[in-house]
Amino acid sequence: MIAWLALALLLPAATGFVLCSAFWRNSQGLIDWLARLFVGLGVGAGLSSCTFYLGLLTGSRSRTDLLILDSLSLALAKAVSLAMRRFSSAEETRELQVALPRASMTACLLAIPLVVATCIAFRYDIRYAAAHPNGIWDGWAIWTLRARFLFRSGGQWRDAFSSVIGYSHPDYPLFLPATIGRLWTYLQHEARWVPTMLGFFFMLCTVGLAVSSVAILRSKSQALLVGAVLVTTPFFVKLAVSGYAESPLMFFFLATTVLLVMSDSRPQMLVLAGLTAGLAAWTKNEGLLFLVATGTSLTVMAFLTRGWTACFRTASLFVAGVFPIVAVIILFKSQVHVGNWLFEPSLGGGTVLGRITALGRYSTISKGYFGEIWVFGEWEISMVPVLAAYYLLLGRLRGVKQKPGLVTAMGTLAIAFVGYFFVYVITPTELDWQLATSLSRILLQLWPAAVVVFFCLTRTPEEALAVPVGRGSSNR
Repeated sequence: MIAWLALALLLPAATGFVLCSAFWRNSQGLIDWLARLFVGLGVGAGLSSCTFYLGLLTGSRSRTDLLILDSLSLALAKAVSLAMRRFSSAEETRELQVALPRASMTACLLAIPLVVATCIAFRYDIRYAAAHPNGIWDGWAIWTLRARFLFRSGGQWRDAFSSVIGYSHPDYPLFLPATIGRLWTYLQHEARWVPTMLGFFFMLCTVGLAVSSVAILRSKSQALLVGAVLVTTPFFVKLAVSGYAESPLMFFFLATTVLLVMSDSRPQMLVLAGLTAGLAAWTKNEGLLFLVATGTSLTVMAFLTRGWTACFRTASLFVAGVFPIVAVIILFKSQVHVGNWLFEPSLGGGTVLGRITALGRYSTISKGYFGEIWVFGEWEISMVPVLAAYYLLLGRLRGVKQKPGLVTAMGTLAIAFVGYFFVYVITPTELDWQLATSLSRILLQLWPAAVVVFFCLTRTPEEALAVPVGRGSSNR
């Protein structure tokens, strides 16, 4: 069993890393390599879920069939890597123009509380997973339930999308159920720890990518602060082992954001950004909104800063990454004959148009958003005012306008944030109940990406403490 589990994990990991390496070249050291590794691990998991689904469609559902499909995926990723190496231009392979700083005294001091906080988070996850081995409601009622259908039902796997179990949202994409079902197929039994392990895995990848990317883009001390904020967010740590799809969704949102920021000096990373945005859409319906937000922000920013030609080139790179995943999503949606619950009549018989024109809903949602600021993350003291004070104390990074990738990432998050607001406007369920049961999770989806963008915008402690040239000494 251990050998099969190793194959199930290593083949997608290798596929994702090789594919990412095709577009993420000229590594600048260990930190850059780690950031690429974390992205590759998530991408590999996403692609393997797509091949599992295609195997279901073609009747290739055995462990041997999956091994063949995963091996073919690795071979295809290697072929793409060789092709990119052969046809890449000098412009596309130039290195990211950032200086990887040496560890400062500030970074060394910040590393200690981060290690302590990480150990506490791990201990909490282990205890929480032991107390909830099947996850909590959405975990076992939606995602694990569908995985059981895919694993147990053979040729009847489409019963997982029956309207008889409409409460399980049959229109939700298949990343998490397919990944669980794939691992169960390799193991040949339904191991209860698989959903929890996947959530924990994506939590580690999210924290690892956040820390390594900010270390590349800003400084090691800033990166350690990012890690500390994430691992001390109680809700982030708890939800990772609850069986929910938020954990991988947060990772794909973050990966897309990081790749957008890095694309300023490595334009080919837009292909990877499209791939991770597509995998977000393959994870939850909220990912479709994020995909639209990313594409909109990217094309608008490219047009405003560089004109139509650059806009077309930028959009082409992004679409090249998105297209294969969107094709799988369209194929999946064509197989599921259940509409999106958001567009159904409300319990009182109201229509979508009626909900949009009901002004009271906007007031209710605005109050919910504002109230969530003070309780978000389940901290004893809200982290949002703390970060605002940190920003006011240290100040903003200069030259943000010369960083279109960072501005694009900000626009993406802003569009997604507003988009979530209007999703609540049209939701057919009782609005107060919907806000109370989902708003914290919805905002948490954007949290890691927002934290990374925040610390990329804020000056580092070293920059704030540095004495400007010309002060404190006489000029000759």
